[in-house]
Amino acid sequence: FVLQALVVGLMLTVVPVLGVIGFRSDRRIIAALGQEIVRVTARDVSNRVGRLLEAGTRTARDLDLRATYGRLPLADDEQLATFLGDRLRYEPGIARLFYGDAATGAVVTVGRTPTGGIAATIADHDVEAGRPRTWCIEPDGSRTPSDLSAPVEVDARERPWFLAAEQADGVRWTGLYIDMFKVPSLAVAAPVRDPRTDALRGVWAAQFHLDALPAMLHAACGMEPDVRVMLLTREGRLVASSQASPPALVAATAAALPQPIADLPQDMIHELRFEVDSVEWVGGAERFTAGGELDWIVLGNFLLSVGIGLTACPH
Repeated sequence: FVLQALVVGLMLTVVPVLGVIGFRSDRRIIAALGQEIVRVTARDVSNRVGRLLEAGTRTARDLDLRATYGRLPLADDEQLATFLGDRLRYEPGIARLFYGDAATGAVVTVGRTPTGGIAATIADHDVEAGRPRTWCIEPDGSRTPSDLSAPVEVDARERPWFLAAEQADGVRWTGLYIDMFKVPSLAVAAPVRDPRTDALRGVWAAQFHLDALPAMLHAACGMEPDVRVMLLTREGRLVASSQASPPALVAATAAALPQPIADLPQDMIHELRFEVDSVEWVGGAERFTAGGELDWIVLGNFLLSVGIGLTACPH
C-alpha cells in the first residue's frame, strides 16, 4: 500500500511536468492534437448547421402539405399570417416565413420584432393601392397595428425564394442572397400546386439571416479565444466569423486544400499544412451536406504552439 501510494504520488508530480515538456518540444504531438481538435469541431459545426437548416426544410414541407390539401386559409391573408406567426414563434432559428401568391404577387410575411415579438406584413398591389399592412401578433391571437417602417417584399414573384421554387417539384434552397433589409440571407422554399391541375398557386419560404451565424460559430469553438471559425462562400468570400480573420489566413487555408472544394470527398478529414508570414499551421478539411442539398466545407487550422483556427465554407 505504501509503495502504491508513492508511485501514485510520483506520477501526479512528474507526469504533468513531462506532459508540458513534451507538448512544448514535440511538434508532432501538437500537430496530432490539432488534427483531433479539427475533427471534433468539424463534426460539431456540421451538426449545428444541419440542425439549423433542417428547421426550414421541415417547415416548408409541412406548409406545402397543408396547403395542397386545403388545410390552410390561403384565401384569407390575415388568418394565414396568424397561423404563420404561431409557427414562427416556435422555430427560433428561422428569421422569417413567407407565402407568395403566384397569380397576384401578394406576399404574406411574418418575422420577429426587435423586442422578440412576432410581426406580420401583407403587401398586395390590389389592396389599398399596395400599401403594406403591418401588425404585431400576440400569443393569444390578438393583433396590434404597427408601423415598423421596415422594407417589405413588394412582389413575391421577383424574390429569390419564389424564383428558386416556382419550377421545382419539391423543396429548393436559394443559395446566398441579400434580403430587403440588406442582410445576407439563405432561404428554403417549396411550391404549392393545385392537386388536380398541377398549376402553381404560390410558394412558401423560410428565411435564415446569416448575421446570426457568428454566435453559432463561436459556440462551436467552445467560447475559446484561440479558436477561430470562418464561414465562406464557394467562391471564397467571407460571410461570417467567430472573430476577426486576417484575409491572408483565409486565402492560405483555401489554397492549402488538396483539390477544389466541389471535388473533395465527403465525410472525411483532409489534412492541411501551410505557412502564413513564416508561421506554420496544420489542420484539416471536411465536406458535409446540410439543408438537404447544400454542401459545406469545414476547414480546420491549428497554429503550431500558438493557437487554433477553424473555417466553414458553404456552396
